[in-house]
Amino acid sequence: HRGLDPMPLHDDRGLLTGTSSQPALAAAQQALWRMMSFYDAPLADLDEAIAHDPAWLLPRLMKAGYLLSLTEPGMAAEAAQLLDDAMRDIRRLPPGEPRWKLTVEASLLQGMTLRSLGKVKESDDAFRTVLRLDAEHRLDPDYYAPSTRQAFEKLRKELARARKVKLSVKSTLPSSDVYLDGKQVGHVDHPTESASRS
Repeated sequence: HRGLDPMPLHDDRGLLTGTSSQPALAAAQQALWRMMSFYDAPLADLDEAIAHDPAWLLPRLMKAGYLLSLTEPGMAAEAAQLLDDAMRDIRRLPPGEPRWKLTVEASLLQGMTLRSLGKVKESDDAFRTVLRLDAEHRLDPDYYAPSTRQAFEKLRKELARARKVKLSVKSTLPSSDVYLDGKQVGHVDHPTESASRS
C-alpha cells in the first residue's frame, strides 16, 4: 500500500499503471516494445524497471513470462522464483479487483512455469487458485498451449464435481465486503448478518 506516494502514472496508451516512477515506467514500456517487436531481449529494461520501483509487480510478472517463453530449464527456475516472490507481495496488497487480476495473472504464469519444471501437482494447485473463485475463467488459445488448456479444463471439471463447503462470515461492522484472494465474494449489510459462499 502506498498511501502517501505520488499518484500512479499512465502509460503511452493512456492506461493507469501501478507505478509513480517515470524511469520505471519508461523502462517497462521499452521492454514491452522489445517483446512485441522481437528487437533484442527485454531483460535489461525489466531489471531497470524493477530497480527503479521494486514494489511495482508488473515488471516482475513480465520478466517471469519472458523467461518462461525461452523454454530453457534454467530460465523456468528463475521465473518460478520471481513468481514466488511476486505472489508473496500480491498477498500483501489490499483486497479488490487490482489484487485479484494480479493473482490470476501470476497464478496462471506460475502454473505454466511449474508444469515446465515437471511439478504437475504444484502447477495444478496454481491453476486451482483461479478456478476456485472463477469457475468460468477461460484460457485464451492465442496465449496458452493446447496441453495447458487441456490440463486447465480437466481441473475445472474436477472442481465442478468436488464437494462444496459453505463459508459463513459474520461482521460487527454496519457494512462489510468479503474477499478471498482479493476477489469480492460477498457482502454483509448489517451487524451479525452472514455472508455465505458455497
